[in-house]
Amino acid sequence: MNIITHILANANLEITANKHELDIPATLINWVGGIAGALAVIYIMVGGILYLTAGGNGDQAKKGGQTVVNAFLGLIVIAISYGLTTWIIDIINK
Repeated sequence: MNIITHILANANLEITANKHELDIPATLINWVGGIAGALAVIYIMVGGILYLTAGGNGDQAKKGGQTVVNAFLGLIVIAISYGLTTWIIDIINK
């Protein structure tokens, strides 16, 4: 450690610790939000494939369309919850 402090002292640099109480929950929220968003996009694709491959089958077309709508609603909920939690964590960390 003496070598590092000596180098930093000669370079006029400072070591600052960036310790926030909510770093771990923020990282967890980022991971969960990313995974949930990816799953929503996959559901949108699945619903689109169901809709496109319906081939005149009204029930399958309705199921595919409903899957796409539900996935978009889920994506909106994910985006709003991610934004709110990020905003709240930023306020708490200040």
